[in-house]
Amino acid sequence: FFLITGGRLEVTRGDAALIRRSMAGYYRRKKSTQPVLAWTCGCVFCNPSPQQPAGKLLDACGLRGAQQGQMAFSTQHANFLVNLGGGTSAAAKDLIALARQRVQQQYGEKLRLEVCWLQ
Repeated sequence: FFLITGGRLEVTRGDAALIRRSMAGYYRRKKSTQPVLAWTCGCVFCNPSPQQPAGKLLDACGLRGAQQGQMAFSTQHANFLVNLGGGTSAAAKDLIALARQRVQQQYGEKLRLEVCWLQ
């Protein structure tokens, strides 16, 4: 676990209209593949490799949209755990355990969490 306590940024001036267009393009691309407007914690699992991203493995195991209570794997990108409103950490843990079990059985891959649990 690492904690960054400081940093140094170097910025240069640029064309504001060009920067806005560029940012809008990045956002459109991200929004087309990820649930950016949903309540998520971001990607749940680390990608085992570039050839086998976690979302692709979860999707292949039938977990896209899988739901436990008010928590679900996104229908847009299976590596995002979405709180549908009133979701609990217990439901999230159940889905994570299910995902790890299915991916391990089907692909022999042990998924590592990209998120961490705070007790």
